Amino acid sequence: MELSQTELKALLIIAGGETDIKQITARLKIGIKQAYRVCKRLEQKGLLERGRKAASLSKSPIAVMLSNLISENPKIISLLSDSGIPILILLLTPKSTAEIASETGLKKSIIYRKLKQALNISAVRKENKKYAVNDKVWLKLKELLFAINQKEETIDSRVPLGSIIYFKNKKEIVFSNKAKIGASFTAFSRYADYGIKLLLPINFYYLPKKKLSLKEIFLHSLWVANKIKDARHIIYIALLYISHKKQLSAINHPVLDNIKIIFKGAKIEEYPSLDEIKEKAEIYDIKI
Repeated sequence: MELSQTELKALLIIAGGETDIKQITARLKIGIKQAYRVCKRLEQKGLLERGRKAASLSKSPIAVMLSNLISENPKIISLLSDSGIPILILLLTPKSTAEIASETGLKKSIIYRKLKQALNISAVRKENKKYAVNDKVWLKLKELLFAINQKEETIDSRVPLGSIIYFKNKKEIVFSNKAKIGASFTAFSRYADYGIKLLLPINFYYLPKKKLSLKEIFLHSLWVANKIKDARHIIYIALLYISHKKQLSAINHPVLDNIKIIFKGAKIEEYPSLDEIKEKAEIYDIKI
């Protein structure tokens, strides 16, 4: 969920009891048409209910939690705006700036700016070059982020109900579903095209529908593995990487970084061992 500063300020105004569109317009110092557009976007995001000339907060838990948070701490609006919420959601578990950039696709300059804002108000803490939400100071913020994350992991207007979402932004989404859907097969559903046939209980998809390159398919499988910690996924990723190393060597991702370390003989918790990868490689006649 992304919210502009104007949308967050509108929520703050409405939470304060001013529900008339003309009042909201005056407080925001914008035109009446823009105010209607702001309210419409908030309604689409499930945070607002609109009438002809007035608006009120939605009764959804997220709307209540968000309005309470910004009412108690108006200065947090700047941090939450635009890419703030998506970045902070990632920090429900500790992440480095490289991991944040990889998972969001955002420029590092944007990430650094948001992290600086968060550090200034102790909304995040830094430990061992990784950042995490500071729930000792901002417990209500963590609870809000957790609620938004739970909703966004399973619900998106672009995909059917019951899907698992691994990555999404405004332009694209990677997800899985048991049904046949009018989307492009990707990730492990395309590994057979590159010599690694898999029996899968679900299908992995990408939208918008288009012809995907090997690099895109491989990156999508990394997104899946990053969210679902399954050793089998890691093994198949390792096999595809080693058999198409020249084409895939330029890709940067924390999961792939760990696989490269395993290839050197190291052991990483929750990851398969080199021997396990080699055992599976023999089945597909892949040399490691």
